Amino acid sequence: MSVMVEGHLMSGSYGLNRTAEQIMELLWNAETPLSYEEIAESVKGMWRTRKIYICLTELEDAGIIGIKGDMGYYAVCKKDEFIDHWGKEQIKNF
Repeated sequence: MSVMVEGHLMSGSYGLNRTAEQIMELLWNAETPLSYEEIAESVKGMWRTRKIYICLTELEDAGIIGIKGDMGYYAVCKKDEFIDHWGKEQIKNF
């Protein structure tokens, strides 16, 4: 899965940059959707507020995360499904 974040192709673990990977780990491990405030608090001190917001917006635009009204952000698929899809894309593009 090719994803553009902050104008750059994501290239870290499973095609995610560090910010996106950390946010996705939070969402994959959460039992319920997380608010922006919960996500920002979890990565507090590591990333600027604007960078977190931009990353969330781009993950949503890419279809990797969704928003449930005012409940918060959630991963649209489980981590293993995401990794499987990413691996298939890597093979297809090889």
